[in-house]
Amino acid sequence: YDRNTEPVGGAPVTLEAFPGVTFQAPGGSVYAAMTDPETGAVGASMLLSGMPVADAFFCDVTGDGYPEICVTSYFGSGIIDEHVQVYDYARGERWVLQDRMRYDYRFREENGVLWVERRNYSEEEVRDTLRILCRDGVLSLEDGTRFTKHPPQITAEVTGYHGEALLVRPVYGTPGLSPDTEYCVQMDEH
Repeated sequence: YDRNTEPVGGAPVTLEAFPGVTFQAPGGSVYAAMTDPETGAVGASMLLSGMPVADAFFCDVTGDGYPEICVTSYFGSGIIDEHVQVYDYARGERWVLQDRMRYDYRFREENGVLWVERRNYSEEEVRDTLRILCRDGVLSLEDGTRFTKHPPQITAEVTGYHGEALLVRPVYGTPGLSPDTEYCVQMDEH
């Protein structure tokens, strides 16, 4: 395994689109940190992870006027999977494009345009270079290959129980959820 890739790191990033939020990528994961202007409380949420996250771009791929976080990430032990993830911070949605052991995917920026490179699994030669499209709220490549939408990861404290459900309160900085609201989360049997 030699992709000549180091985990994303570097300086924290702030964007005008998300006042009070600082994005950072220590240790190969991407986090968003916020400070509550009233209380000074600091909260951080892990948005994307990998083994490691190899690169990160901010690009409005959904067309909503807010930039999404777009990363190439690696997963696996022995069999290494290379895929791309998009995190829509404004909506708290995560999209993944992967086809384990068939194709590897990477983001590439060229002249201000974000492209997805598709390669046959574990090969370096680029098979296709494609644009990301968003139609009816669904991300896909221009050839019709769709991203899979995943539920958001939530950082919360358990405050109690309601029957078989947990009562939770999100920590400050959890995208799309208020820390002032208690949520009821149904427990899964598995």
